[in-house]
Amino acid sequence: MKHAFAMVPLALLSLSVHAATVDPSFDEFGELPDATFGGSGIPNDAVAQSFFETAEAPGVLGLSATQRFDAPEVTNDGAGTYFVQPGVGDPDYDSDFGSGLSFWNFNFYIDPGAGFLAGAPLTFELYFETVPGQISTLQLGPLEGVTETSQNLGFNWLNDLASAEGNDPFDPFAEGVYSFGLAAYADRSEEVEPFATTQQVDSPLVAETWINVQVGDPTEVSEPGSAWMLGTGLGVLALVAWGAGRRRSGA
Repeated sequence: MKHAFAMVPLALLSLSVHAATVDPSFDEFGELPDATFGGSGIPNDAVAQSFFETAEAPGVLGLSATQRFDAPEVTNDGAGTYFVQPGVGDPDYDSDFGSGLSFWNFNFYIDPGAGFLAGAPLTFELYFETVPGQISTLQLGPLEGVTETSQNLGFNWLNDLASAEGNDPFDPFAEGVYSFGLAAYADRSEEVEPFATTQQVDSPLVAETWINVQVGDPTEVSEPGSAWMLGTGLGVLALVAWGAGRRRSGA
């Protein structure tokens, strides 16, 4: 079964933190043949992918950035950073989804495999920035079958979520580095209070994928070495120091 998001239930919990740009992190970078990102004709040949094993089938976390319709082409360095132009595709566009949409979308693909690891259900979380350095997190919960979508930071629901977390709204003309992440967690404990620091221990990281989108001047891409760890529970994003070698290299 495949799921393509258009809107996200309001019941989803989230919390944000402010942080430096992260380094791209993945197992492979290239084509993800099964991905449509919920649309037609969306490129799937430059996707950052991480893999994990479950009891019956492997799982995949995929992230990418692509141009919208006839917008300027999105390029990449083959190592998890995408390069896009600031601006809006149609200044007069207005709908219930949002107005002033940027030239580019971010796309994600989750194949949960069997959905369980060592008898524990897997949960998944999406991380995104409406403003560079202001990360919001969205719990997607246990999933059955592939879930994929293509989203624009100009969409109202993303900005409403960011605003509820104390983050600023997206400006399609603002240049900088925007980070996006996907993570899979297992062994979540219902007995641990939400937002408790001990929740991190009960929600071990199974796999993660991170990409950066450079809007405007590519010289602003951060230098390697931004090291930090994300541990979440029930929509909580906790930030702690990584330590050397914590992240995988996506090269």
